[in-house]
Amino acid sequence: MKVEKENEFSFIKPAIYKLKVYGRLNNNWSEKLGGMRITETRSKENNTVSVLVAKLMISSVHF
Repeated sequence: MKVEKENEFSFIKPAIYKLKVYGRLNNNWSEKLGGMRITETRSKENNTVSVLVAKLMISSVHF
């Protein structure tokens, strides 16, 4: 039996994705993006950055 390490990538388990986008996205985008959580932060240059986080399953894999 193979034991997966905690940070090992797997195509058969969901993965947590974190995307950073310059600018402000309002919460209406959360529904449009499948329920991704949206928060805001600031860049080093003090620009607004929207942070999108979701646990997603890869539905199609091409080798």
